[in-house]
Amino acid sequence: MLLKCAAILYDNIVGQTLANEAAKSNITTNAINISDGNIQKIIEQYHDPAKKGYRHGLHKTGKKSSSYSHGFQKADIVIDCTKETLEFKKKLFKYLDYLCPADTVFVTNSFTCNLTLIAAETKRPAKVAGLNLDAQGDVIEIIKTVATSDETMLKVKGLLNDIYDQKIIEFSDFSTPILHQVIMPMINEAAYFLMLGMANEKEIDSLMTLGPNMPVGPLALADLIGLDECLNLLEKLYKSTGDGKFYPCRLFYKYIQLNRLGCKTGRGFYEYTDSLY
Repeated sequence: MLLKCAAILYDNIVGQTLANEAAKSNITTNAINISDGNIQKIIEQYHDPAKKGYRHGLHKTGKKSSSYSHGFQKADIVIDCTKETLEFKKKLFKYLDYLCPADTVFVTNSFTCNLTLIAAETKRPAKVAGLNLDAQGDVIEIIKTVATSDETMLKVKGLLNDIYDQKIIEFSDFSTPILHQVIMPMINEAAYFLMLGMANEKEIDSLMTLGPNMPVGPLALADLIGLDECLNLLEKLYKSTGDGKFYPCRLFYKYIQLNRLGCKTGRGFYEYTDSLY
């Protein structure tokens, strides 16, 4: 069965970009920005045992709940591009498992969360896959667990081929993806050079674009990913490996306190005219 209708949940520039690209394809796309917190409230209500009868009355929570429900119930695939928080993703997938038809495929774009644990929250682990999509869409990795079926992988690959021209690489689930183990130390080191005053943002990024011929410098890449996401990734990588190269630069904490999160807030290491929030 071809995937014709996709629901994409996002709260960051990566998810927004994916939703925009999907809308340009032949796929019917329902893009849901969860930054307003409404869907989080719905999920919390679903998991709250005090909300008796909620699971039998999804539309009682208001019009927004109804629109969310309709979009999910019609979807052949649901792609989650939300915050890197395992507990939230587990709750989200359990809620989606209840709400969506049995043949709906679930995909989460996550670099640090354990896909196997997320899939275990559903009654369809064979239909759950992971996605590692960078901020520019240049690298696409599809992640499978031991339970993910070949049919699910083919469906996800087919969908992504309709959206992107890039080569798609398949990996097994692992707690610390290779891509992040390579990229995050570079971003972290660039932030340290900036903090120490060794060079400014443009000089550091120009060195990497003109030297190793990177399409974008590490600080600009951090803005695309989101400085809050970068800090979250570095903290998780440091916790899981104990390797000092992942110890976050203090600039991440400083900028996040100032709401300088990158492209999505209009300012990070650089300033931008548009913002997601």
